[in-house]
Amino acid sequence: MSETATLRQHVVTVLRMAALGGIGVLVFVALLGERSDYAGHFIAGYGGTLGLFALPLAMLGAPLRREPLVLVIAAIAIGAGLEATIFRLAQFDPVDFFNQSLGAALAGIAVLGRPRAVLPAAAAFVLALAFLSLGARLAFA
Repeated sequence: MSETATLRQHVVTVLRMAALGGIGVLVFVALLGERSDYAGHFIAGYGGTLGLFALPLAMLGAPLRREPLVLVIAAIAIGAGLEATIFRLAQFDPVDFFNQSLGAALAGIAVLGRPRAVLPAAAAFVLALAFLSLGARLAFA
């Protein structure tokens, strides 16, 4: 595969990660605008899971095949733990947990089968920080 084709694949991966998160949060805002916390939990789950993917994307090897499923399950478990402890204001909120789990699953879809390289890994890390920040703003607005 030529360097141009490889670079194109990496750019497509970055755009895919950014677009799926952006479109997902816009759908939440459009449908449930009065409940910005729903969109916040969704995009925070998406961003947190992208952050988990930064290291596996940077490692050499075959494209991501099984890792996304394992990391999405780990992200959902982390989200459940956070919702039950740190972010528990009154009680465990199953709607918040569901929304962040949707975000985690979509992040797994964003990287499934994508090639590993430094550019997508760095982008996943930067996008994770941006989406987590947006999630905090929306969830606690």
